[in-house]
Amino acid sequence: MKVLFTAGLLMLLLNSNESFAEAVSLVCRGTYYDYEASTVKSTVGPAAGVLDIENNRLQTPIGTFHITNVEDTSINFDKPGSSLIVFGTLDRLSGAMTASWTTPAEDEKRKSMLPHKARAYVDLTCSPAKRLF
Repeated sequence: MKVLFTAGLLMLLLNSNESFAEAVSLVCRGTYYDYEASTVKSTVGPAAGVLDIENNRLQTPIGTFHITNVEDTSINFDKPGSSLIVFGTLDRLSGAMTASWTTPAEDEKRKSMLPHKARAYVDLTCSPAKRLF
């Protein structure tokens, strides 16, 4: 009986992780703020994106990012190799996504909890894409 219970529990755990590995298609929309351009505020989307936790990748209408941390309610991401420091969060419950682009010097100020300036900022809402028919 104990072996059967253990085998059943193992199957439940293995099956619950199966959906974790599948990429999720998203639709994202919101606002992009570019503080270095003449047009500061622009509309984004609705446009397609893909959340691929297994491969640590978040593809959005504003770029593709590297997932750095996955928690029950949020996903954090960055963009290594960029000339600017990029960091952001996707709320897994509401779909709210924010990201900031800043210089290394301004990022040091941010980390020290000092006033800092971003080069760009995005405020999106993402939801799972739905089949039309």
